[in-house]
Amino acid sequence: MQACDEKAFKRGRLLYIFHAAVEYLIALAVSGSFLAKLTAEIGMSDGMTGVIAAVGTLGGLFQLISMFIHKSRVKKFVLALTAANQLLFISLYLIPRLALGQQVSGVLFTMSIVMANLLINVAAPKKSTWMMSLVDDRKRGVFSAYKEMFSLVMGMAFSFGMGALFDWLEGSGRLYTAFGIMACVMTICMLLCVLCQVFMAEPPLPAAKRKPISQTVKGLWQNQKLRSVMLLYLMYFFINNSAIPFFATYQLNELGFSLTLISGFGILSSVARMIVSPYWGKLADRLSFAAMLERCFLVMGAGFAFTALAAPGNGKVMFALYYIIHGIAMGGVNSGMFNLVFDCARPEERADSLAMCQSISGLCGFLITLALSTVVTAMQHGGNQLFGITVYAQQLLSAVSLLAALAAAAYVHFRVKKPSVG
Repeated sequence: MQACDEKAFKRGRLLYIFHAAVEYLIALAVSGSFLAKLTAEIGMSDGMTGVIAAVGTLGGLFQLISMFIHKSRVKKFVLALTAANQLLFISLYLIPRLALGQQVSGVLFTMSIVMANLLINVAAPKKSTWMMSLVDDRKRGVFSAYKEMFSLVMGMAFSFGMGALFDWLEGSGRLYTAFGIMACVMTICMLLCVLCQVFMAEPPLPAAKRKPISQTVKGLWQNQKLRSVMLLYLMYFFINNSAIPFFATYQLNELGFSLTLISGFGILSSVARMIVSPYWGKLADRLSFAAMLERCFLVMGAGFAFTALAAPGNGKVMFALYYIIHGIAMGGVNSGMFNLVFDCARPEERADSLAMCQSISGLCGFLITLALSTVVTAMQHGGNQLFGITVYAQQLLSAVSLLAALAAAAYVHFRVKKPSVG
């Protein structure tokens, strides 16, 4: 029986790796420069596009809903919400073809992306806890690294191939054909995601004693180490939502990059991320995820130093350097933040702990982007002048992210210690 379970767990881990990669492709299709192409076709401003790009972080607020859901087995629940979420993402590529007018299309587009993120975030804590339960706690760092590497290989091929296809079709006046092809590719990815979940093993999760939500929140809040991680989440979301949501429109408009070039930069980032991911994973398993994150935030800050200097004359070089350095940082940050929560919470508390961290930080991150979108709009209307000097809004926001990344590294060093449960 034990051998049978181990065989099922091994198959489940392989399916988890493939599922994460295919799900990543869908995420790429509705973010960055691809999202900017959609919003531009609908007629949204750069500031509004940045807000739309940050809706995914606002979706973290919806993870609180998952705290009201108490199930030891969640496969059917996760499967249903994943399929519904991905169908809504697919619909984003169909809205421009409906020719409903700028206002109606904009409202429908916004509602669809908000609802899609609501569904995916309600399912996220349960899904992550379920799938990570297939992995030995002592090997989470290395497993997360190799899972990420496979996703990045798939993402590189997808981004470059679809970026080149979009440029070619748009150049021949067939942008809507590109939208249709993307919708078909996303549909195939959705079916593969569903199949992976259907055949993935589902061990029963440790059942937490049912209690009022207020008691659950109070109990988690009393975990001092988890509170420290929550604050780090807030800092991380501040870093991510200050500048990055506005990069796509900056690259496409002010810097004049093609989708092929932007996809090429993405490949540079992914290659760098793949090379360092095993190193970060082994470092985390040997020392701690906190020790790894301290180094990652320092590297991340260095990346924003280059985008703070990126202008039309040197944009290609500066963004190429940014993508490489940011990829190195994300090779550890992406899995480190997630696993830091797991280090601080008991198995039966992990889903709720993730929900709290993601929801609070997600709301704050979205509000930050919403506030800074006014800065972008104001500077663009003012001719990109700051005290008489030509400065693009994205350069200023990159400087903000740089300072925030350095602050996060300092916070990890002085406040976040190597966690242990209890």
